[in-house]
Amino acid sequence: MAEIEGFSQTTGSAGGSEEYQENSEASFSVTNPIKVGNVIKYTVKGQDKEGFFEAQRRFNEFYALRKALHTRWPGCYVPSIPEKTALTFDVTNSNPMNWSVKGNMEGAFVEERRALLERFLKELSRFDYIVESKEFKLFSRGPGEVDKQLEGLPTQTPMQILEKYRLNFKLDEDMDNAEKIRAKDKISSFTAFLKKSEIIMEAQKNKSKTFLESSGKMNDNFTRLYYALMKFEDTSVDYFSDGDVGQRTLTHPNAGEMKTKVVDTINQWKNPFAALYIWLKGEVLDIKGMMDAMTGRETVMKHSIACDKKKRENTAELEKLQLGKTTMKSFFKSKSSVEKNMLNLQADIESATNDLEDYRKLINFITLWHGTVAIDNFKRNKIEQYEKMLNSVAMRSI
Repeated sequence: MAEIEGFSQTTGSAGGSEEYQENSEASFSVTNPIKVGNVIKYTVKGQDKEGFFEAQRRFNEFYALRKALHTRWPGCYVPSIPEKTALTFDVTNSNPMNWSVKGNMEGAFVEERRALLERFLKELSRFDYIVESKEFKLFSRGPGEVDKQLEGLPTQTPMQILEKYRLNFKLDEDMDNAEKIRAKDKISSFTAFLKKSEIIMEAQKNKSKTFLESSGKMNDNFTRLYYALMKFEDTSVDYFSDGDVGQRTLTHPNAGEMKTKVVDTINQWKNPFAALYIWLKGEVLDIKGMMDAMTGRETVMKHSIACDKKKRENTAELEKLQLGKTTMKSFFKSKSSVEKNMLNLQADIESATNDLEDYRKLINFITLWHGTVAIDNFKRNKIEQYEKMLNSVAMRSI
């Protein structure tokens, strides 16, 4: 209960103030990938209600955070993260873009993962109840590597989850049946849309990667073009001008180290397809995260079904014992052991009865939350993300 009480002091709504969200999202970053031992670690910076924080985190810790949030906040939207991939890095070069993966020059992989992990954190920062949660506090402020600590967090009862949600999400749980039916219908149609959308976005993502690679080759071709023109000046222009270096342009004495300038200039060009590709891949991950939120509700329902099944089994076992019948479980037990077993069964049945009622309330809460708040928030955020992407691509193109 201490964790739940802590929420009431730090969070007041499902989203927090817009000013807090904007400031928080802007302050979150994942930068400076470096090799520590045999792994790559990233510098994570951000801001919560305690102030600014900074930590070094490896991919496994991001993965453990995402898993803990998904498990301990069932039905809540938690953006997904890049796939977990085992890689061997050659990081002898000081520039991350030149790091090798499995013998190939794949420093771009490190940058792509960094960008997507940063997007993941910025998405989380939109929800102050997550930033102030026990799980995120472990990630942002915990000492050392925190993946084991996140994996070792205790299992919550349905009532603990429900009370946590009631403190963080303002929702009328006593809506009429018509509203509940509309919520369920909305969840069904939205889930169907997400499944179709994921397929479409995956295809668009793959196309954008082709555009990205082609654009990168274009930059290389520009470099080769300038080098060819400089070679032309060294030979043809030099001959046509009878050796007058003043007739040159790219290799004019006052031009300085033009080769270096050309390389530096082209390296500073921002590829608009890079922003498009990261956005599309991030959108796919967000869709997966929202689908996980939908299945989170189904997971709670499965737990409820399992609890009901166990209760019925215990009830049947208890009835047999009360009638003096011998069961497989009681065959080798003494009379006192059987009596103790009956007391334990009665306690388990009572506990299951309470849990089933709590599950019913929790499922009802998540259903209404999805149907009246979460889905609409997600749709609105996707529009905002799209507009930001267009602006980013336009600025890079300029």
